[in-house]
Amino acid sequence: MAKKEKKYELNRKQYQLIRKMDHQEMQAYLNAVYKNGVSAGQQQAGRFDTLFAVSEIIKQKGIGIRKTEAIYKILLAAGAQNLNERLDEISEELRALATGEE
Repeated sequence: MAKKEKKYELNRKQYQLIRKMDHQEMQAYLNAVYKNGVSAGQQQAGRFDTLFAVSEIIKQKGIGIRKTEAIYKILLAAGAQNLNERLDEISEELRALATGEE
């Protein structure tokens, strides 16, 4: 059976430092570990391009403007980037894609 790969290894020196920490030091240490994990996760995940997703969805056969707008609202509810400042431009692009113009 293969060993599981450890992502983070606690060495003896770190263990001794953690053991001697008081409440405030431990809280600061854990906050730093958490922030490092969050930033590493964000870098690994990359960015979600809402405009690209919507433009690719409209190209699918059977999905029109109304269905694409409903999907866009769902994406916003899920946390996608809001494109309100470009909504008119996007609507024109969606109409052009729906009619086959490019």
